[in-house]
Amino acid sequence: MAKERTLKKYASPSTEESHAIIVYPTVESNNFEIKPALIYLVQQNQIFGSLNEDPNLHVSNFLRLSGTLKANQEVVRLNIFPFSLGDRFHSLKIGSITSWDKMRQTFLAPFFPHSKTVQLRNQII
Repeated sequence: MAKERTLKKYASPSTEESHAIIVYPTVESNNFEIKPALIYLVQQNQIFGSLNEDPNLHVSNFLRLSGTLKANQEVVRLNIFPFSLGDRFHSLKIGSITSWDKMRQTFLAPFFPHSKTVQLRNQII
């Protein structure tokens, strides 16, 4: 059962840790580090969801950048992909992302709704 909070608690800043959207896998080594330069490069290639942006190209560029770290690929991708999303990431359900494949599917889904797929299929036919 959820813990009840008073109105005062909602109005004041929380000191508790926020709930994570991503459930991160455990890291295999204790010397794992993502360099700030990699995060900077990812942030320079953000996607904002405009019609002229290609989400598949965005994922491809991201995979090329994240591939520069050879160890712990799953953890690296889950940790730094949100830096490439601008503000598109905050509406997801807590704990909904548990793997890179789930992250990629969740990211690409809004760009390819069923109606768009049907429209493109009709254009081809």
